[in-house]
Amino acid sequence: MTDTTQPVPETPAATASAVRVTIVIAVVLSAVLEVLDSTIINVALPHIKSAFGTTSDQTTWILTSYIVAAVIVMPLTGFMARRFGRRRLILTAIIGFTIFSTLCGFSWSLGSMVGFRLGQGVFGAFLIPLPQSILFDAFSREKRGQAMAMFGLGVVVAPVLGPTIGALLTDYFSWRMVFFVNLPIAAMAFLMLAGELPRDDPEKLRIDWKGLLLMALGIGAL
Repeated sequence: MTDTTQPVPETPAATASAVRVTIVIAVVLSAVLEVLDSTIINVALPHIKSAFGTTSDQTTWILTSYIVAAVIVMPLTGFMARRFGRRRLILTAIIGFTIFSTLCGFSWSLGSMVGFRLGQGVFGAFLIPLPQSILFDAFSREKRGQAMAMFGLGVVVAPVLGPTIGALLTDYFSWRMVFFVNLPIAAMAFLMLAGELPRDDPEKLRIDWKGLLLMALGIGAL
């Protein structure tokens, strides 16, 4: 006999739920990129110092450059998201962060490393506030608490695991691997967000270049 049963189609609610789960995983991975990179490199600093022949004071610029760039750019997240669209901004941030992570892994001197870390900080600055706003809009008021709890778990666990992962990669491979480990995480986050995150229309906003420059100088001076 011929089986005439038809497959049960997925309900819109089930499909929407699957999309939301994918978005949660994607934005958690995006945030992990930023917070993991802020701690994983600490273990590799002595090896980088030895490779470049620098002093301890000079080597700390590898950390400072990233932090300064992130602190200057992070306040611009809201404006940039409205000006260029949230979807476009977070995908661009992931791509830029990945490119500069790769360049950091291929650094040949302290100067090149500091420059590439500045680029990492610029794009990484968007990877904490943007995922939170995406989760806020993707879930109803009743489900936002659960989504933010999952996000918070990833943000808390990643920096704790960073030194351990960094030590293993440095001991068994090379200090350069602490930057290359970002590549598979970024690829997963990018593909998930590109497939599930809805498009949004950018707004035409006037850019206050003078104010932007003064803010960057002020925060950088601090």
